Amino acid sequence: MEHFSKQLSWQNFFATQVAEAEVIEAEAEAHLKTQEAIVMLTGKKVTEARAERDIDENVVAARNDYLVSKARRKMLQVTMENRERCANLISRELTRRVGREGNQRRNDRWNA
Repeated sequence: MEHFSKQLSWQNFFATQVAEAEVIEAEAEAHLKTQEAIVMLTGKKVTEARAERDIDENVVAARNDYLVSKARRKMLQVTMENRERCANLISRELTRRVGREGNQRRNDRWNA
């Protein structure tokens, strides 16, 4: 039961971390879109503006930050889901053992 409690605590911790990572990812995405929009306001043709946008230092840095935050969120999400599966496995095992206990005691009394 103690192991199950620890699994649930870790699951709660990673759920919080995933929520925080989602917020950071959304902020990074908003910053990237802002930087792209700033570069697109040059008044040049769309093709030229897009080419400038793709090589602009601020846009490249913002895109990199966004990709890093997205990767971190995905890694945390996978870890949280793994912890959730472990907790579910332990829960099923505990339920199986507790449910079997009554029958096992009855069998022990009759076979003793």
